[in-house]
Amino acid sequence: MAQPPPQQQQQQVPPPALNLNNPMHNLANQIAALIQQMQAAPPPQVNLAGNPRELSAIPYPEFQGGDQDPITWLEDVEKAFEAN
Repeated sequence: MAQPPPQQQQQQVPPPALNLNNPMHNLANQIAALIQQMQAAPPPQVNLAGNPRELSAIPYPEFQGGDQDPITWLEDVEKAFEAN
């Protein structure tokens, strides 16, 4: 049986020593350490659905026929169309 290849170890960079006499130097060291951590981090994974689809917040009314008023039904359909 073949074993999977070992995962690469990310290099851990120790934080630089603090220089209590120069706060700007400390800030620069902290920013440099943060940048190194961000560069070593894996990229964020974005899961997008295959095809974007339209959302339908308001369902379209069905025309039942019979004694239903077609003008009122058409107005309801237009309102749903505008809302969506």
